[in-house]
Amino acid sequence: MTSLNIAVFSDNPAKRIEIASAIAKKNSEDDLGYYSTVFQGKVISVVEPKAFPEKPQTALFAANLADYCVLAGSELGPRLGELIAALDLLGKTEGALVSDSLDWGPLVKGTALEGWKRFSSWDEAKDAVLSFEPVRQEGPPWGIVDHAFEIKGIGSVALGALKRGSIRVHDKLMFFPPGLECEVRSIQVHDADVEAAVAGDRFGACFKGCASKDVERGFVIAAEAGVAKDIEVELEAPRFLREPVKNGEVLHACIGLQFVTCKTVLEKDLAGGERRRAKISCETPVAWTKGDNLVLVRLNAKGLRFVAKARL
Repeated sequence: MTSLNIAVFSDNPAKRIEIASAIAKKNSEDDLGYYSTVFQGKVISVVEPKAFPEKPQTALFAANLADYCVLAGSELGPRLGELIAALDLLGKTEGALVSDSLDWGPLVKGTALEGWKRFSSWDEAKDAVLSFEPVRQEGPPWGIVDHAFEIKGIGSVALGALKRGSIRVHDKLMFFPPGLECEVRSIQVHDADVEAAVAGDRFGACFKGCASKDVERGFVIAAEAGVAKDIEVELEAPRFLREPVKNGEVLHACIGLQFVTCKTVLEKDLAGGERRRAKISCETPVAWTKGDNLVLVRLNAKGLRFVAKARL
């Protein structure tokens, strides 16, 4: 079966849950809510940022797990604007805008969301969303881990989303950034045993070689990865950023589901709409692959908390 990963966003938590529940059945929740179903032979996985807006990074996490995004709103407010900014910074060009009252045109003009389809209700949007067919990435395997735990009689298990390539039973891989060696013992996709998970699948992988207690959310399971604490990037600030990113400012960097404290080293402060070379010095090592997005977050800002992006 093919897979489709959908992220649902709204500044109204009840609206997020309403849409996610209309698509699929809830599996679990922490600061993200996870849902799944099978629709017309396709495995549908849904994630919603349950802790947004209290934890802004959860919006980035949900978007980084998704092939397709749904954004619902009823009136423009700072948190809806912040969600538009987050999805724009991540370059999410595939999605649906849902509202029976908003004029989306001026709100998303010049952003990655400008080409999204627009609907007055979820009922109107549903068929278009569920019929979306994402383009899958080929190449070496790259999976993002969101949970790891022990199951009695089975062993260590990692749950996550495979963003590129495939993972097969008996593959010898590593968890990055620490570089923990592991061997895949078995794989499940939507509670069914399979010989391989492919790009787009949400997977459960039983592994040996290291313990689940050493595998953290945000780790990557792959054959190889870039790993470092200091990363040279070209930063770009949103054009509507009011307070510049300052040289030496302590922020948080988000890559996939990794979220770490960092210091931004610039020759000159970065104002809204500007681009500038910078060094991001992270408190702990991070893992990435070419094409990953890095977003800088100012957690305690009164206004926009997503302050810059870089393509790695």
